Amino acid sequence: MTRKSNWANAGQRLTRALVRNPADAEWPRWGLIAALVTLIGFIDYWSGIEVSVAILYLGPVLLATGWFGFAPGIVVSLLTTSVRVSTDLLISYPHALPLHSFWNAFAALGISLFIVSILSALLTLQRHLEGEVQERTTQLRDSIAARQRLEREILDVSERERGAFGRELHDELGQHLVATALAAQVLTQTLEPGARAAQARAIVRWIEEGIAKTRKLARGLLLARIEPDRLPQELEELAVNASKAGVPSRVLVKGRPIAASAGDCAQLFRIAQEAVGNALRHANARAIDLMLVSDESALCLIVEDNGCGLPVVPPAGAGVGLKIMEHRAKFIGASFSIISAPGEGTKIICCLPNQMTAADPG
Repeated sequence: MTRKSNWANAGQRLTRALVRNPADAEWPRWGLIAALVTLIGFIDYWSGIEVSVAILYLGPVLLATGWFGFAPGIVVSLLTTSVRVSTDLLISYPHALPLHSFWNAFAALGISLFIVSILSALLTLQRHLEGEVQERTTQLRDSIAARQRLEREILDVSERERGAFGRELHDELGQHLVATALAAQVLTQTLEPGARAAQARAIVRWIEEGIAKTRKLARGLLLARIEPDRLPQELEELAVNASKAGVPSRVLVKGRPIAASAGDCAQLFRIAQEAVGNALRHANARAIDLMLVSDESALCLIVEDNGCGLPVVPPAGAGVGLKIMEHRAKFIGASFSIISAPGEGTKIICCLPNQMTAADPG
């Protein structure tokens, strides 16, 4: 495999050397070809008629074809043939040049022209294929960019819809339930003590529970944007709710002030929310740690639990939450990784590059 790879790399380097870059100057290359023809002509002259150096003339022919195309290759082939015949005439002077020398020269010319045509066709095919590859690559890049824009638009629309639905719950349904609870409370005060009054008080309690759940749901839907200075507070509240659910949770914030947009902070919070939810529902965790670490290069969110961990081979249909978290991380340009083993808990790490660092690597 290594030997094949080396041969392939050598072939690619040779092809790149033969194919002319349009930005390269032409006269230095023509100068090199002329120098090679002159040098080979001197070698041909000093070697005599008995020693053939015809193969050396193929060097400038190949270079001319690769750099400048079919017609220049033909011109250089004729030039090298003329140089070869001229050196033979100089060597044999004042005697006549043997006929077989002319035959050898014209046979070499035929071979050279054949090689020029084959090489020109191959290089034309390669340029065509490279153009196709570049065009397909550009189309693929544009398609990926368009898909990413569409995903961002879809997520933006979904966040706006979540926000609108949350406001509807909070402003309309929440207020309606509050009014209903007040009416039920007034009704309990007008009823005489007894079964009916107890039933009315139970109705009030149920409505108040509905109000609390509605507000909680509305608040979750309204978190489409979280200002950077509020992100630790939201994580603290997430940890408090997890602790109320029976799993002790804590938040640790380290490093410099958070330098991220409100939309990116909201996505990080959603990732933390999903990770905590998975730990509560599926991992049988005994503790959950949420860490927010910020430095000059990145903002990292780490959610770690000591639960059962992820299976080596997840069952069919499992892992939707993980895919959603990974998608959210990709949406904001963050890296996403999971460290887990059966029985050893799960650690989810999401790192958002600092926008200033990403924009100016130097």
